[in-house]
Amino acid sequence: MKKQRIATVICVVLLVFLAATVAFTAVRLVQNVKTDAQNIDNFVPAPQKSEAQLMYEEAVAAGYQGDYLTFLEEYLSPETPAPDVSEEDKEENKKNDKQYLCDPSFSLTGVDSAAMSVVSIHSTFSIRRYNRVTTATSAGAGVIYSIDGDDAYIVTNYHVVYERTSTGSERIAHVSDNIEVWLYGNEEESGKLSATFVGGAIDYDVAVLHVDGDDVVSESDGSTHTNGSVIEASDARPVIVGDSDDLTIGDAVYAIGNPNAEGIAASRGIVSVPAEYITMEALASASRTVTSLEIRIDAAVNHGNSGGGLFNAMGQYVGTVNARSEEDGVRDFGYAIPGNLVMAIARNVIENDGDAMLADLGFDSEAASSRSVYDKKTGKASIKEDVEITSVDDLQNTQDSLQIGDSVLTVTLNGKEMVIERNYQLTILAFDLRENDELIIEVMRGDATLEITVTAENFSKLN
Repeated sequence: MKKQRIATVICVVLLVFLAATVAFTAVRLVQNVKTDAQNIDNFVPAPQKSEAQLMYEEAVAAGYQGDYLTFLEEYLSPETPAPDVSEEDKEENKKNDKQYLCDPSFSLTGVDSAAMSVVSIHSTFSIRRYNRVTTATSAGAGVIYSIDGDDAYIVTNYHVVYERTSTGSERIAHVSDNIEVWLYGNEEESGKLSATFVGGAIDYDVAVLHVDGDDVVSESDGSTHTNGSVIEASDARPVIVGDSDDLTIGDAVYAIGNPNAEGIAASRGIVSVPAEYITMEALASASRTVTSLEIRIDAAVNHGNSGGGLFNAMGQYVGTVNARSEEDGVRDFGYAIPGNLVMAIARNVIENDGDAMLADLGFDSEAASSRSVYDKKTGKASIKEDVEITSVDDLQNTQDSLQIGDSVLTVTLNGKEMVIERNYQLTILAFDLRENDELIIEVMRGDATLEITVTAENFSKLN
């Protein structure tokens, strides 16, 4: 197994104890975490990619086949005119929230449109302190998973809506019964939305909220409005989901959240590590730790960023910001849960009526080896792993069954093939399996390539 990094990290949710009108720091994930906000190092931007490099990456994502140098010659030479795109195509492109390099009306980064998919979240709890009950509010963020008419689903961190030290009298113990949401640009009383907890996976720090359009929201002046009236009057939109597996070291990313509970804001940085495991204190118990798959970034991550989106240079969602390191001597270590994992859990929770059901694949695997691979076409380097099966639940010495030592090459689910280049992809896959799904696993055994079919039958209910 690849050695896991053990980091001192904290959830970046802001707790505000209203009874005392004093801002407290975030819920701790490990011991010996600094709690003095004055000790937080200032963010110093790392060197960024050139605009030309960002434009090239956009072009590749849109289907461009040439290498970087050819792109510069064809598209950025002053003698070469921009590609001819019809007005009809431009209008169709706008509908699909895509971008044309030749149309200056589109943002080069897409961050402005991405902000329309991020929300601020406040969760209120009853906390017992010194034999008296006080009120506490945690501030974080979330991303819009879907909008159907005047209803919406929102994905956030579990710790944004969960407080271990609450009285436990909530409908679901320690999960807030009073969750308020604000859309970007409408963070006033008249724009307040009420949300309910649907479900989630606490050890993965992912939660799903539902905004019912018919719910009536009371304002401080005694007036009321419905959730639906706010959603219908807005330009809010679901996130455009990118592929977090495509992230490589040095990619430009943007963290959009609710830093310091002051409303939606963005910070920019780069991907420091596209995927790594860190160990954190479990949300439900200070005596237990969990291992979390994370993207490490150097973008500024502050209290209140929790649950907000991490976006690539095209404004595509690639992760959910959830933590930062406050270990002595460490700076600019922010973390985000990979978007592929977050979205797989969200789909799972919604389709299973609030329960997160993790499929048992029937085998365990690990990265037997890893290496870096340079792609001359894109000019990017990525990590590839050789994924090997280490144990099989129902081991049978037959040609059509999995064997210890098999190398996993691809998996196919519902006709969609996925090349397995990192071991964590199989964990994500386990959240996308449903009962009786057939999974075709292509393995290398010696010099032979075999296809083994397994059926998803055993599931574990998380939480």
